[in-house]
Amino acid sequence: MFDMIEILHPNPVPEKIIGTIDYYRWRHVDFITRFDGDPSRVPNYYLDLGEHYLFLFKQKIALKLSANGRDWVNRTALALQEELETLLKVDPEIELKPREFNKRLYITHFKVYFKTGFHKLPAEDRKIIFKNIQYSDIKKLLNTKV
Repeated sequence: MFDMIEILHPNPVPEKIIGTIDYYRWRHVDFITRFDGDPSRVPNYYLDLGEHYLFLFKQKIALKLSANGRDWVNRTALALQEELETLLKVDPEIELKPREFNKRLYITHFKVYFKTGFHKLPAEDRKIIFKNIQYSDIKKLLNTKV
C-alpha cells in the first residue's frame, strides 16, 4: 500500500528544466498530476508570477539591459528556482498552504536578488527592472486566500 502523503510530494524537477522558462509550467503540471488532474488548488505563483515574469525578463527586459544585467537575469532565474526546489524538499506540503507558500517565495525573492547582486547592477538596469514589475502582482501574491 502506498503512503498517500508520499505520493503527493512534489516530484524532483529534471535538471535540464532548472533555470528555464519551462520550469514553472513543469511545476504547475506536476502539481495537477499529483492531485488527479484537479487544477483548482494549484499554486497561482507557478504561472501567474513565476512563468509570467521569467518570460518577461528573459524575452523582453533582458534586451534592454546591459551585459551585466542580462547575466543577472540568468543567475537570478536559476537561483529562484533552486530556492523553490529547496523549499519543496524541506516542506513538501507547502504548496497546500497558499498564503504561507506565497509569503515564503516573496521573501525568497529579496534574498536571491541580494545574493545575485541586484544592488551592484548599473542604475539604468535597476530602473528598467523596477519599471517592469507590476506591484499589483505582488499584492495579489501576498493576499492569496488560505
